[in-house]
Amino acid sequence: SGSGPTPITSATRAKALLAVALPRPIATGHAENKFVLVSMPLPLNEEGALARMKAAKEAITWVKESWVVHLMWLMVKAVTALRVPALAREATYGTMQRHTVVYSCLPGPTEPVRVAGAVLDEVAVFYPNLIPQVIALTYADSVFVTLSMAAADVPDPAVLAAAYQAELEELAAGFSVSL
Repeated sequence: SGSGPTPITSATRAKALLAVALPRPIATGHAENKFVLVSMPLPLNEEGALARMKAAKEAITWVKESWVVHLMWLMVKAVTALRVPALAREATYGTMQRHTVVYSCLPGPTEPVRVAGAVLDEVAVFYPNLIPQVIALTYADSVFVTLSMAAADVPDPAVLAAAYQAELEELAAGFSVSL
């Protein structure tokens, strides 16, 4: 019995943890993130990239507008307040085991930024996680996407890269934009 990635079939069910930011006071005196990870289905079995994108957008909109986000925030605060590392660790690992990927979409600056006097042309965000992580970051009228995962989970990276490129090309054609 070999181990390895499970192929995606019409019966495949997958779930993502969607990072959802919550409003926070503007003047807190320190920088802080206020977000929760909320479960959502991944529309892997939709026919075509545009249908998958539409289904994902509907799921994301539902999550962001639902009471689930605020309930999750209260649960995170309650577990954190208990200060029991074993409970927090179990909650984290258990949640990660029931999901396929963590997805985050971050708004970045709309205008180019200078770093050490030079204009920043491109950006990349990497965040190590227990499961694969996809982060989309908008910056100066562009979107930069990173996928980080364990090398052992991708026996043939060229296949993953080709599938990703094909999906992007189909979306670009559907929206009449260039890559």
